[in-house]
Amino acid sequence: MSQIFFRVWPNPLANNGYVGVTLKRAGNLKFELVDIAGRTVLSIDQGVKTAGEFAFPFSGESLFSGTYLFKIFLDNEVIGSGKLIKQ
Repeated sequence: MSQIFFRVWPNPLANNGYVGVTLKRAGNLKFELVDIAGRTVLSIDQGVKTAGEFAFPFSGESLFSGTYLFKIFLDNEVIGSGKLIKQ
């Protein structure tokens, strides 16, 4: 895997959250949030990032309460994934 560390917080999410990631190498960084039906409900392309630590905000205000799956990509390769709960 290309990343050392990733984190999505707060979890559970009220409205706004953050994605933090530490990259070992440069690449195009992207975050996707998918609902339980498999539909992408949020996609954030951060563009090309150098190796290092990054954090960026995202808004969950338009999301319904429930469980979502997230994926973090570097150059179209999944480098992190997990579950996010929206209150």
